[in-house]
Amino acid sequence: MTELKRCVGIRWCLILLALSATTTSDILKDQMVTYADFNYVNSISSSFKHVYFATTEGITRFNKMTLRWEDPLTGGEGLGSEQVLQVFVDEFDTRLYAETPMGLFEFDSLFDRWYFLTELPMIDNSSVHVKLPATMFMPPGFHYPGDGRLIDPDGRYFSITDMLDDGDGNLWLGTWGYGAANAATTSNMIELMPFGLIQKHVNTIYEYDGRLWMAGAAIDASRTGVTVFDRDNNAFSYVEPDLFNDFPVVDVNCLAVNERTLFLGTTEGLLYLDRTSERVTRRLSTFNGLPHDNVYSLELVGDSLFVGTEEGLALAPVSGDSVSYVLPGRFNLVAVYDLKHIDSLLWVATSEGAFRLHLESGRWHQFVDPDRVLTGDVYSIASWRQQIVFAAPDGVVWADGLSGEVQLLHQTERRHSPVVALAINETIVAAASSDGLTLIYYTDDRLKMRQFTTLDGLPSDYLYDLLLDGDYVWIGSDEGLTRFWWNNPSRVD
Repeated sequence: MTELKRCVGIRWCLILLALSATTTSDILKDQMVTYADFNYVNSISSSFKHVYFATTEGITRFNKMTLRWEDPLTGGEGLGSEQVLQVFVDEFDTRLYAETPMGLFEFDSLFDRWYFLTELPMIDNSSVHVKLPATMFMPPGFHYPGDGRLIDPDGRYFSITDMLDDGDGNLWLGTWGYGAANAATTSNMIELMPFGLIQKHVNTIYEYDGRLWMAGAAIDASRTGVTVFDRDNNAFSYVEPDLFNDFPVVDVNCLAVNERTLFLGTTEGLLYLDRTSERVTRRLSTFNGLPHDNVYSLELVGDSLFVGTEEGLALAPVSGDSVSYVLPGRFNLVAVYDLKHIDSLLWVATSEGAFRLHLESGRWHQFVDPDRVLTGDVYSIASWRQQIVFAAPDGVVWADGLSGEVQLLHQTERRHSPVVALAINETIVAAASSDGLTLIYYTDDRLKMRQFTTLDGLPSDYLYDLLLDGDYVWIGSDEGLTRFWWNNPSRVD
């Protein structure tokens, strides 16, 4: 009887191990990296080549040889985009350690993984943390009153949390709200080093002039606005509210950009920002023609801007102040979630289905799929060449503009977590929901798909927008911007 109990116990242990193996996934090297709000720095460490900043959203790394930011260390298994209290590195980057609220960890760069440590070993490093001097020279508009804080152009105070002398003539600073900064030890002339998002909640991603433009909900952030990401140089800049540009602190649902203007669809109307002066030049709301102040979608078509709102569709000139309704009878009180200009058509995703406008003739048609999935809410539209896909609460529908074939690619099992954003290329359809990322290999003979969640390394399961970029897909979530290597040859889907 005792032997039987022992066998049963062993069997249950094996079952539990098998179950745990199916609910966790190994995160492959370089599979993803997340850019978040790195403006809150806890501590700094420096090697001969790099400076490391421990922030509330993970570790960032600046290369002193190339004078460029490298990818943040937010993709490795065991330690992602989470609070890091202290970071430690030896002189030649052979050992890197991090202290978090969960304990100490060591980084294995070969496998891009963090391993738990019981105690911190001795570290050979000549850098020293130093006290703040009484006088520092700040960038234009900033002031240093000598009390360990800096004052920004809006008169707001931000603490300096750490200062490190690397022994090579450089001072490295961490701030609580303005990220990293540096200065020469001979001058104390401070230069800010912006990196990451100005606010980590990313509702919308827009690509223009080779850069990514991002914005989202202004939640619990001392600084808000639009983040502009130059991918080629791994550099960031910001458009943010201040005392002079009349840009309010507001949630941004969508945006569009041309050579002169940044258009922001917000919960309080449509804003036009001049890109040169970064000042709001005009506002559109229900007072001057919008069907509703809550703007869901924008699409630039020539010298006109289509504006989708919570209760209808409007057409606004790019440089004018007036708004004209587009078929107010058909779209009266209808939510317009997404807009997509494809050739001579404007596709419209609404709370009453998917529609297309023939821009030359001005005629409208409703698109109805054989499974009747697109008869109610349609949240997103994406296209690649002649392929077009739609997201609705019941699933993802694909249509071929050449053959006329229409197919239900993916049926959503849980209506409370529908697909809200889509992206498509020649191989995959990427779908974002509150259940993570789903990749649909729609060109395979046997339709395949793979879902990725926080168990696979995503910083959040609540995804809001997607943008395909070659072998990568950029993901906007409530935890930042994630670059996901969808075409990783080491991954088996």
